[in-house]
Amino acid sequence: MKNLKKKKRMIEILPIANILANSVICISMTLFFILIYGNENNAVHRWPALHHWVLKISLVTVIAAAFWNAANSTYVISRTRQPEVLKFIEVPVGEVVMNIGLALLFSWAAWFHWRFFKRGRKHG
Repeated sequence: MKNLKKKKRMIEILPIANILANSVICISMTLFFILIYGNENNAVHRWPALHHWVLKISLVTVIAAAFWNAANSTYVISRTRQPEVLKFIEVPVGEVVMNIGLALLFSWAAWFHWRFFKRGRKHG
């Protein structure tokens, strides 16, 4: 009985962690996109067109997918005589762990890009 409660609690925590991870991925990749394409002196603008567009489409796809995953991780059950109940869609543990790792990686990339290129330019 105790293991069942622990497993149920873990199942409730996983979707919340997944929503947070996908939100962080969406925000950090949006910042990363702005930092890269908002600076006209960035080397990305001198790349061949194919490389430039592959990167741009890849970043936009990641941003859209993370937003979509965060937005669609819950659904509402409505009953006639009962209040609406918020339910989470079950997510595999591996997907949550991967999304947390990607959120950390993309947050670091956005922070590094801002610190190295934006802040460094003010002092240099």
